[in-house]
Amino acid sequence: MCLTTEGFGRRADALAEVSRRSGVHVIMATGGGGNASPSRHYDMDCCSLANEFERELIMGLQGLSSLEAKDRAGCLVAYVSKEMPLWQRNVLCGALEAQSRTGAPLYLVPTPRQGTSWEELTDVLELCETEGGDWSKIVLCGVVMTHTLKAKRDLLGRGATLCFEVGWSYAYADPAIPLPADEEIAREIHQLCREGSAKQLLLSQGVGLRSMWRSFGGVGYSHVQEDILPRLARLGVAEESIETITVANPVRLLAWWTPPPPKKQEIVTWTCSQCQKGFPDEQERYTKFEYQYCSLKCLRKHTKKMAHA
Repeated sequence: MCLTTEGFGRRADALAEVSRRSGVHVIMATGGGGNASPSRHYDMDCCSLANEFERELIMGLQGLSSLEAKDRAGCLVAYVSKEMPLWQRNVLCGALEAQSRTGAPLYLVPTPRQGTSWEELTDVLELCETEGGDWSKIVLCGVVMTHTLKAKRDLLGRGATLCFEVGWSYAYADPAIPLPADEEIAREIHQLCREGSAKQLLLSQGVGLRSMWRSFGGVGYSHVQEDILPRLARLGVAEESIETITVANPVRLLAWWTPPPPKKQEIVTWTCSQCQKGFPDEQERYTKFEYQYCSLKCLRKHTKKMAHA
């Protein structure tokens, strides 16, 4: 999944090419907030933003019909912060409205991610409540910076899904910010699974910089599969819970779009006056008086029959 939006330089063609070359499904996002919004979002109201997000989810970036669109977004994202200006609140409200209309999942990403805890973002949570957000389709990202299990349990109590990001913290390291180690994150996931919350958990590694690639010394794209999942298994997380976190939960969130049924086409037909076979309206025919025929043979037969009647 790529949560890069238009303001960050989203390129649908490049994502499609990556998907074709790798054979991996790539989910594109629509939304904004913070530096992720294009300048036009600053002057748009909630309804206009919701219309834009809904169009990109259903009709694609080029506004084609829902069956023809090959560049549809698969999820919503809103970048949020402690003190949001009016336009950024409008982006969040627009995303919540688009979620209500479509059923698409909404990913809320704190900005800047380093050092921002969901304990500090109560205004964002309250706005989601007042706007009628569907918590079963809301994913709170960056929860590794929410340092207490109690705070995470409170978020789970709302019905939200928590996304634990691993690996990205190495690239954003700041000596002034306490960063949880992979072992600490794994132990928290283990505890939450024991409490029955596996259906509300996700794992992500948020590779967003070259320094995070293995060739540049980072943990790479396989960090979750090669390092985190074995760690969870060693701690005693059940295989069923791991399958729920890594497969079932993403499928539940992303399998929201159902193609509309094809439009019923009204087919006009006509019937041969002799053989009584039906033919489409564009089929060539022969006529005599009020009768119509599919061939000269039928015309002659019917003429003889009418002469002897």
